[in-house]
Amino acid sequence: MKEVVIVSAVRTPMGSFGGVLSSVPATKLGGFAIKGAIEKCGLNQDQIDEVFMGNVLQANLGQAPARQAAIEAGLSENTPCTTINKVCSSGMKSIMIGAQTIISGDNEIVNVEVPQRKGDNLIINEDEEYKKVILEKIPNLRPVFAKDGTITAANASTINDGASALVLMSLEKANELNLKPLAKIISYADAAHEPEWFTTAPSNAIENALKKGKISKNDVDYFELNEAFSVVGLANIKLLDIDNHKVNVNGGAVALGHPLGSSGSRIVVTLINVLKQNNGSIGVAGICNGGGGASAIIIKNM
Repeated sequence: MKEVVIVSAVRTPMGSFGGVLSSVPATKLGGFAIKGAIEKCGLNQDQIDEVFMGNVLQANLGQAPARQAAIEAGLSENTPCTTINKVCSSGMKSIMIGAQTIISGDNEIVNVEVPQRKGDNLIINEDEEYKKVILEKIPNLRPVFAKDGTITAANASTINDGASALVLMSLEKANELNLKPLAKIISYADAAHEPEWFTTAPSNAIENALKKGKISKNDVDYFELNEAFSVVGLANIKLLDIDNHKVNVNGGAVALGHPLGSSGSRIVVTLINVLKQNNGSIGVAGICNGGGGASAIIIKNM
Protein backbone atom coordinates (compact mmCIF):
# COMPACT_ATOMS: atom_id res chain seq x y z
CA MET A 1 0.00 0.00 0.00
CA LYS A 2 1.29 3.43 -0.92
CA GLU A 3 1.34 6.14 1.74
CA VAL A 4 -1.54 8.53 1.09
CA VAL A 5 -1.20 12.21 1.92
CA ILE A 6 -3.48 15.23 1.91
CA VAL A 7 -1.90 18.11 0.03
CA SER A 8 -4.83 20.51 0.18
CA ALA A 9 -7.95 20.84 2.32
CA VAL A 10 -10.52 23.64 2.15
CA ARG A 11 -14.15 24.37 2.78
CA THR A 12 -16.61 27.07 1.90
CA PRO A 13 -18.18 29.21 4.60
CA MET A 14 -21.32 27.60 6.04
CA GLY A 15 -24.56 29.46 5.58
CA SER A 16 -27.69 29.27 7.71
CA PHE A 17 -30.95 27.72 6.54
CA GLY A 18 -32.41 30.21 4.07
CA GLY A 19 -29.33 32.39 4.60
CA VAL A 20 -26.60 33.96 2.51
CA LEU A 21 -25.82 30.79 0.52
CA SER A 22 -29.40 29.63 0.00
CA SER A 23 -29.46 30.79 -3.64
CA VAL A 24 -26.31 28.82 -4.52
CA PRO A 25 -27.00 25.23 -5.65
CA ALA A 26 -25.11 22.49 -3.83
CA THR A 27 -23.28 21.54 -7.02
CA LYS A 28 -21.95 25.09 -7.39
CA LEU A 29 -20.83 25.12 -3.75
CA GLY A 30 -19.01 21.87 -4.46
CA GLY A 31 -17.40 23.52 -7.45
CA PHE A 32 -16.07 26.37 -5.32
CA ALA A 33 -14.59 23.86 -2.87
CA ILE A 34 -12.95 21.69 -5.54
CA LYS A 35 -11.53 24.68 -7.39
CA GLY A 36 -10.24 26.20 -4.15
CA ALA A 37 -8.54 22.98 -3.08
CA ILE A 38 -6.79 22.57 -6.42
CA GLU A 39 -5.67 26.19 -6.59
CA LYS A 40 -4.39 26.16 -3.01
CA CYS A 41 -1.84 23.44 -3.70
CA GLY A 42 -0.88 24.80 -7.12
CA LEU A 43 -2.11 21.91 -9.26
CA ASN A 44 -3.74 22.25 -12.66
CA GLN A 45 -7.30 21.02 -13.21
CA ASP A 46 -6.08 18.46 -15.75
CA GLN A 47 -3.87 16.79 -13.11
CA ILE A 48 -6.88 15.47 -11.18
CA ASP A 49 -7.45 11.80 -12.00
CA GLU A 50 -10.78 11.22 -10.26
CA VAL A 51 -13.33 12.92 -8.00
CA PHE A 52 -15.33 11.46 -5.12
CA MET A 53 -17.78 13.83 -3.45
CA GLY A 54 -20.47 13.40 -0.85
CA ASN A 55 -23.98 14.69 -1.45
CA VAL A 56 -27.03 13.65 0.55
CA LEU A 57 -30.19 15.62 -0.24
CA GLN A 58 -30.03 15.31 -4.02
CA ALA A 59 -33.59 16.26 -5.02
CA ASN A 60 -33.73 18.83 -7.84
CA LEU A 61 -29.97 18.81 -8.31
CA GLY A 62 -30.08 16.81 -11.53
CA GLN A 63 -27.95 13.82 -12.39
CA ALA A 64 -24.49 13.04 -10.95
CA PRO A 65 -23.95 15.96 -8.52
CA ALA A 66 -20.23 15.21 -8.09
CA ARG A 67 -19.81 15.36 -11.87
CA GLN A 68 -21.58 18.71 -11.97
CA ALA A 69 -19.38 20.07 -9.18
CA ALA A 70 -16.23 18.93 -10.98
CA ILE A 71 -17.28 20.65 -14.20
CA GLU A 72 -18.20 23.79 -12.22
CA ALA A 73 -14.62 23.73 -10.88
CA GLY A 74 -13.22 23.62 -14.41
CA LEU A 75 -12.00 20.03 -14.36
CA SER A 76 -11.58 18.16 -17.59
CA GLU A 77 -14.74 16.55 -18.93
CA ASN A 78 -12.70 13.33 -19.09
CA THR A 79 -12.42 13.22 -15.27
CA PRO A 80 -14.44 10.30 -13.77
CA CYS A 81 -16.63 11.36 -10.84
CA THR A 82 -18.57 9.45 -8.20
CA THR A 83 -21.23 10.82 -5.86
CA ILE A 84 -21.25 9.26 -2.37
CA ASN A 85 -24.40 9.16 -0.22
CA LYS A 86 -23.75 7.75 3.24
CA VAL A 87 -25.76 10.40 5.07
CA CYS A 88 -23.53 12.45 7.41
CA SER A 89 -20.50 10.23 6.70
CA SER A 90 -20.62 10.94 2.96
CA GLY A 91 -17.75 13.43 2.91
CA MET A 92 -15.51 11.24 5.05
CA LYS A 93 -16.36 8.16 2.98
CA SER A 94 -15.25 10.09 -0.10
CA ILE A 95 -11.84 10.57 1.55
CA MET A 96 -11.65 6.86 2.43
CA ILE A 97 -12.45 5.77 -1.12
CA GLY A 98 -10.01 8.33 -2.47
CA ALA A 99 -7.32 6.95 -0.18
CA GLN A 100 -7.83 3.53 -1.69
CA THR A 101 -7.72 4.67 -5.31
CA ILE A 102 -5.34 7.65 -4.90
CA ILE A 103 -6.67 10.94 -6.20
CA SER A 104 -3.91 12.92 -7.91
CA GLY A 105 -3.77 15.95 -7.87
CA ASP A 106 -8.65 31.46 9.66
CA ASN A 107 -6.84 29.20 6.76
CA GLU A 108 -9.47 26.59 5.77
CA ILE A 109 -12.14 28.76 4.08
CA VAL A 110 -12.40 29.64 0.38
CA ASN A 111 -14.67 32.44 -0.77
CA VAL A 112 -18.05 31.88 -2.41
CA GLU A 113 -19.38 34.40 -4.92
CA VAL A 114 -23.15 34.81 -4.81
CA PRO A 115 -24.67 36.52 -7.87
CA GLN A 116 -26.90 39.52 -7.17
CA ARG A 117 -29.76 40.89 -9.24
CA LYS A 118 -27.92 44.19 -9.45
CA GLY A 119 -24.31 45.06 -8.97
CA ASP A 120 -21.27 42.96 -8.19
CA ASN A 121 -21.35 39.45 -6.78
CA LEU A 122 -21.61 39.19 -3.00
CA ILE A 123 -18.45 37.61 -1.54
CA ILE A 124 -19.13 35.23 1.36
CA ASN A 125 -16.02 34.45 3.41
CA GLU A 126 -17.29 33.77 6.93
CA ASP A 127 -19.54 31.23 8.62
CA GLU A 128 -23.01 32.57 9.28
CA GLU A 129 -24.65 30.32 11.87
CA TYR A 130 -22.78 31.11 15.09
CA LYS A 131 -23.44 34.83 14.68
CA LYS A 132 -27.20 34.29 14.90
CA VAL A 133 -27.35 32.87 18.42
CA ILE A 134 -29.33 34.80 21.03
CA LEU A 135 -27.77 33.62 24.26
CA GLU A 136 -30.53 35.01 26.47
CA LYS A 137 -33.10 32.68 24.86
CA ILE A 138 -31.19 29.43 25.41
CA PRO A 139 -32.26 28.71 29.03
CA ASN A 140 -35.95 29.00 28.11
CA LEU A 141 -36.01 26.85 24.97
CA ARG A 142 -38.41 23.90 24.99
CA PRO A 143 -37.29 20.31 24.30
CA VAL A 144 -37.95 19.30 20.70
CA PHE A 145 -38.45 15.52 20.86
CA ALA A 146 -40.09 14.87 24.23
CA LYS A 147 -41.66 17.07 26.89
CA ASP A 148 -39.11 15.94 29.46
CA GLY A 149 -36.22 15.69 26.99
CA THR A 150 -32.92 17.54 27.01
CA ILE A 151 -32.44 18.29 23.31
CA THR A 152 -33.40 21.81 22.27
CA ALA A 153 -32.68 23.99 19.26
CA ALA A 154 -29.62 25.29 21.10
CA ASN A 155 -27.84 21.94 21.50
CA ALA A 156 -28.76 20.45 18.13
CA SER A 157 -27.01 21.13 14.85
CA THR A 158 -28.77 23.29 12.31
CA ILE A 159 -29.58 22.80 8.63
CA ASN A 160 -26.87 24.49 6.60
CA ASP A 161 -25.35 25.09 3.19
CA GLY A 162 -21.68 24.35 2.65
CA ALA A 163 -19.07 22.27 0.83
CA SER A 164 -15.55 21.00 1.42
CA ALA A 165 -12.84 19.33 -0.63
CA LEU A 166 -9.46 17.68 -0.12
CA VAL A 167 -6.78 16.70 -2.62
CA LEU A 168 -5.23 13.29 -1.95
CA MET A 169 -2.27 11.66 -3.62
CA SER A 170 0.51 9.21 -2.90
CA LEU A 171 3.49 10.53 -0.98
CA GLU A 172 5.58 9.40 -3.94
CA LYS A 173 3.55 11.63 -6.28
CA ALA A 174 3.70 14.58 -3.88
CA ASN A 175 7.47 14.32 -3.80
CA GLU A 176 7.58 14.06 -7.59
CA LEU A 177 5.49 17.26 -7.90
CA ASN A 178 7.46 18.97 -5.12
CA LEU A 179 4.30 19.46 -3.05
CA LYS A 180 4.47 19.72 0.74
CA PRO A 181 1.78 17.45 2.25
CA LEU A 182 -0.43 18.79 5.01
CA ALA A 183 -1.10 15.42 6.60
CA LYS A 184 -0.77 11.69 6.07
CA ILE A 185 -3.70 9.29 6.36
CA ILE A 186 -2.81 6.67 8.97
CA SER A 187 -6.02 4.59 8.99
CA TYR A 188 -9.80 4.75 8.70
CA ALA A 189 -12.72 2.55 9.66
CA ASP A 190 -16.48 2.19 9.74
CA ALA A 191 -18.76 0.75 12.42
CA ALA A 192 -22.45 0.19 12.99
CA HIS A 193 -24.83 -0.95 15.70
CA GLU A 194 -28.48 -0.49 16.75
CA PRO A 195 -30.03 2.50 14.91
CA GLU A 196 -31.49 3.95 18.10
CA TRP A 197 -27.94 4.31 19.49
CA PHE A 198 -26.52 6.12 16.47
CA THR A 199 -25.15 8.83 18.75
CA THR A 200 -22.59 6.45 20.27
CA ALA A 201 -21.46 4.75 17.03
CA PRO A 202 -18.46 7.07 16.46
CA SER A 203 -16.66 5.61 19.48
CA ASN A 204 -16.79 2.17 17.82
CA ALA A 205 -15.51 3.51 14.49
CA ILE A 206 -12.72 5.43 16.25
CA GLU A 207 -11.65 2.37 18.23
CA ASN A 208 -11.57 0.34 14.99
CA ALA A 209 -9.44 2.99 13.28
CA LEU A 210 -7.08 3.21 16.26
CA LYS A 211 -6.63 -0.56 16.23
CA LYS A 212 -5.98 -0.61 12.48
CA GLY A 213 -3.48 2.21 12.76
CA LYS A 214 -1.82 0.74 15.88
CA ILE A 215 -2.36 4.09 17.59
CA SER A 216 -3.14 4.53 21.28
CA LYS A 217 -5.88 7.03 22.10
CA ASN A 218 -3.40 8.60 24.52
CA ASP A 219 -1.20 9.47 21.54
CA VAL A 220 -3.99 11.47 19.89
CA ASP A 221 -3.54 15.22 20.24
CA TYR A 222 -6.92 16.41 18.93
CA PHE A 223 -10.31 14.95 18.04
CA GLU A 224 -13.09 16.27 15.83
CA LEU A 225 -16.45 14.67 16.66
CA ASN A 226 -19.30 15.85 14.49
CA GLU A 227 -22.15 17.12 16.62
CA ALA A 228 -25.46 16.11 15.14
CA PHE A 229 -26.41 17.00 18.70
CA SER A 230 -24.20 18.16 21.57
CA VAL A 231 -24.81 14.82 23.24
CA VAL A 232 -22.88 13.06 20.45
CA GLY A 233 -19.68 14.74 21.52
CA LEU A 234 -20.37 14.31 25.22
CA ALA A 235 -21.33 10.63 24.94
CA ASN A 236 -18.32 9.66 22.84
CA ILE A 237 -15.91 11.61 25.04
CA LYS A 238 -17.21 9.52 27.93
CA LEU A 239 -17.15 6.21 26.06
CA LEU A 240 -13.64 6.76 24.75
CA ASP A 241 -12.47 8.23 28.06
CA ILE A 242 -10.69 11.14 26.40
CA ASP A 243 -9.93 14.69 27.49
CA ASN A 244 -12.75 17.02 26.46
CA HIS A 245 -10.21 19.82 26.01
CA LYS A 246 -8.89 17.92 22.98
CA VAL A 247 -12.29 17.78 21.25
CA ASN A 248 -13.76 20.31 18.79
CA VAL A 249 -11.45 23.04 20.06
CA ASN A 250 -12.56 25.54 17.39
CA GLY A 251 -16.28 24.76 17.75
CA GLY A 252 -18.44 21.96 16.41
CA ALA A 253 -21.49 21.55 14.21
CA VAL A 254 -23.91 22.90 16.81
CA ALA A 255 -22.14 26.26 16.61
CA LEU A 256 -20.88 26.24 13.02
CA GLY A 257 -23.44 24.14 11.15
CA HIS A 258 -23.92 20.69 9.67
CA PRO A 259 -24.22 20.51 5.86
CA LEU A 260 -24.96 16.78 5.66
CA GLY A 261 -22.92 15.78 2.62
CA SER A 262 -19.98 17.98 3.58
CA SER A 263 -19.57 17.47 7.33
CA GLY A 264 -17.54 14.25 7.12
CA SER A 265 -14.82 15.97 5.11
CA ARG A 266 -15.35 19.35 6.78
CA ILE A 267 -14.26 18.02 10.15
CA VAL A 268 -11.11 16.60 8.53
CA VAL A 269 -10.37 20.00 6.98
CA THR A 270 -10.82 21.59 10.41
CA LEU A 271 -8.76 18.87 12.12
CA ILE A 272 -5.80 19.52 9.82
CA ASN A 273 -5.90 23.20 10.70
CA VAL A 274 -6.28 22.48 14.42
CA LEU A 275 -3.15 20.32 14.30
CA LYS A 276 -1.27 23.07 12.46
CA GLN A 277 -2.45 25.82 14.82
CA ASN A 278 -1.52 23.88 17.96
CA ASN A 279 1.58 22.02 16.78
CA GLY A 280 -0.21 18.70 17.18
CA SER A 281 0.86 15.44 15.58
CA ILE A 282 -2.00 12.89 15.56
CA GLY A 283 -5.64 13.78 14.91
CA VAL A 284 -8.81 11.69 14.85
CA ALA A 285 -12.14 12.60 13.25
CA GLY A 286 -15.36 10.66 13.85
CA ILE A 287 -18.90 11.10 12.60
CA CYS A 288 -22.17 9.19 13.03
CA ASN A 289 -24.67 8.71 10.23
CA GLY A 290 -28.30 7.75 10.00
CA GLY A 291 -29.23 4.20 10.91
CA GLY A 292 -26.60 3.54 13.58
CA GLY A 293 -23.47 3.78 11.47
CA ALA A 294 -20.33 5.84 11.84
CA SER A 295 -16.96 6.52 10.19
CA ALA A 296 -13.58 7.59 11.56
CA ILE A 297 -10.22 8.57 10.18
CA ILE A 298 -6.76 9.11 11.72
CA ILE A 299 -4.30 11.59 10.25
CA LYS A 300 -0.77 12.69 11.09
CA ASN A 301 0.39 16.27 10.75
CA MET A 302 3.29 16.68 8.28
